[in-house]
Amino acid sequence: RKSPGLAATHLQRKSPGLAVTCLQGALSARSQGQQSPRTPAQVAAIAATLSTLGSAHQAAGSLDLARDCLEQAVALLRSSPQFGGAALGSAYQTLGGIYRLLGWLEQACEAYEAAIVAREAVVGKDHISHASALNNLGIVLQQRGLYQGAWQCYERALHVQVKTHGRKHICLAGTLNNLGSVHTQLGDNQVAVACHIRALELQESQLALFHVDIATTLHNLGNALASLGLGSSAVGCLWRALEIWSKTVGTGHPEVGATLFSLGNVYRGMEQMESAGQCFTGALRIREANLGFEHPETARTRHCLTLLGLKASTFDGFGFENDSAAELEAIVEDLTASLGENHRWTLQARADLMGLKQAYPTPCSTARLSSSRRSSKGWDGEASEVGSVYSATDFLVKAVAAAADQVAERLDRCQ
Repeated sequence: RKSPGLAATHLQRKSPGLAVTCLQGALSARSQGQQSPRTPAQVAAIAATLSTLGSAHQAAGSLDLARDCLEQAVALLRSSPQFGGAALGSAYQTLGGIYRLLGWLEQACEAYEAAIVAREAVVGKDHISHASALNNLGIVLQQRGLYQGAWQCYERALHVQVKTHGRKHICLAGTLNNLGSVHTQLGDNQVAVACHIRALELQESQLALFHVDIATTLHNLGNALASLGLGSSAVGCLWRALEIWSKTVGTGHPEVGATLFSLGNVYRGMEQMESAGQCFTGALRIREANLGFEHPETARTRHCLTLLGLKASTFDGFGFENDSAAELEAIVEDLTASLGENHRWTLQARADLMGLKQAYPTPCSTARLSSSRRSSKGWDGEASEVGSVYSATDFLVKAVAAAADQVAERLDRCQ
């Protein structure tokens, strides 16, 4: 009987392997001797144990085992109509997170949508419990290139948060960040900067200086500034974010990889190719280690690094263009498998491949670009170029005043 409680303690102490052992014992004990059909209490207990076991497997890095547990939990809860509310919604939301980590974005969307529907049946449409699933759904829709749908999710999440907590609650910062990110992708760059600045103001007034949420906001603000052509200010924000990530989660964390990728793109736009190559190489190493070689985020990084190599190379008869074409073909294949042939990342990679083949119409090698042909220099873990973030922010508060007023009016309407 103590196994689930002990498992929770192990999870809090970052010992997922011990938690898995406890939960497997609890699941076995609860399943033994039970006759079919099970009582509602038995179904609820087994489903709860499966959900927690799935979370423990996820924490241990065993995503396939985590998925199997959550899918079993969802199937159990769906088989009993009385569990169509909070328990089913929570199971679907956890399952959506696992699908997202696996790169199964369409399935992740379906799971998050099911979580929202299950909870709506119990608490209505404006309950605060929807905010997390709406933000998660919006993030996955963004990854799929469905920006208008993502924007609608974030707007709805912001509405329920302001209605419940008011305009100054810290929970708004995450949604404002997401909203700013999708505005950047929709081309509304001034509104994006205004959203990120508002999020940063909330966080700096309520969180510690080196809090990871501030790093997320600085990362997003850097991307938005780059979209406005303010490369130097963007670099300052991104290096400051990188400094926080390195001190809080370590230099091999996926967030470090994401920030390095953004920094590489900014440097590429500023024609600082050596710095861009170092950042992309560092991002690729981290993403390969955490996500795998064929994950869409890894493939996207490989794409950028390949293009950078093409721009820097004069080929000199060594056949680098053949290796690059083979790598681009592999990237297109990986992106098509995970995101579909009509996703913008897939389309861009295919267009670059066609352009290379037209420029160099020679037979291409079938091997993927080996790591030895990539840039050997990568980010060394030192945030040595931290810029003046806050002076840039002060300047942009004035530059995007009209957009900031729009965000404030939107928050007023949410109340």
